[in-house]
This record gives sequence, C-alpha cells and structure tokens, in this order.
Amino acid sequence: MLCDKHIAIVLCVIQNDLWELIKPIIPKENKSIESIDNSVNMEQYLSNWCQDLESELHNAGRDDNSFYQKRINYCTEFCQILPESGEMIIHNMMRAIAESYFSLGIIDMGEKTYQTLVEKFPTSVWAYIGWGDMYYLWTLNDVIPKNYNKAKSIYEKALTVNKLDDRNEVIDRLKELEKMKNNES
Repeated sequence: MLCDKHIAIVLCVIQNDLWELIKPIIPKENKSIESIDNSVNMEQYLSNWCQDLESELHNAGRDDNSFYQKRINYCTEFCQILPESGEMIIHNMMRAIAESYFSLGIIDMGEKTYQTLVEKFPTSVWAYIGWGDMYYLWTLNDVIPKNYNKAKSIYEKALTVNKLDDRNEVIDRLKELEKMKNNES
C-alpha cells in the first residue's frame, strides 16, 4: 500500500513529466510566465503551477536526493526558457538551484549560484539570508557542517549593501545566529 510520502513522490514525477510536455509548446515569443498566463485562458495560472513544481521537487528531495537534481534541471530550464518572468519568480528559481546544490553536498556550485543570485538581485536581503542559512540554520547533511562564522560573514555582507530591502530581517538573523551559537557553547 502506498503511503502519503510515496503518493507525493509519484505526483512529483508526474508533474515533472508534464513540464517536459509543456516546454516544447511554449511559444518562442513568450519570454515570461506572466505573458503565458495572460494569453492562455485556464482555471489555474501556469505561474502558480510552475512554482508549485519547484516546491514539490524540494519536498521530494528530502526523501530521495535525485529530486534535488531534477529541481536544479527544472529551475535552470525555467530561467532559460522564461528569463523575463517576474523578479520574484526568477529569484526563487535561482535560490532553489543554489539550495539544491547545497542539499546534494555540491557546495562550490551552491556558492557560485548564490554569488550569481546576489549579483543579479543585490538589494534582496533574501538572497543573502538564504545563502547564510545554508551554513547554520539549514545544514542538511554531514557534508555541510555548521559554520556560524561563514553565515555571519554573509549576513554582514548584506548590511553593506545600499538600499537593501528588509534590512531588519538580516539583523534579526544575526541575533538569532548569535543566540544559537551561544546555546551550543
């Protein structure tokens, strides 16, 4: 009998296969997911489905690491096929790629992807927070040991950025990091 975890993985595989069917029929002139949403009359926006697929690939990756690679592939293709999509969607897809590399223990590619993310979105506090979180809050495997100093340096780098959005979020993260670090001492 299938449990909820198995059903979720099967549904994720089906959704990923559906993406393979959707890709070739996306008109070349559509460079954003929003332009597709505006030109196709459906009950559900394709933009919502695309973001749901990224999230489901992440969830499935917790049980089967191969889904992290599928997430990298999917999000990379999304950004290549629909590069003019909204800033938030592109940001989230790039962050998903970086997180997935870290989840697979491919730290150098995760680092490179986060560096690209902060270059593309230099005032986004969430690019820096996501990056720093990989070193202390979301260490997912033995390959990535907690590194409070690395996380702190990434968060502090964010504070040097002019016009950083949600500056208080990174300040709160630094306070939380120090609290956790002191509790472990």
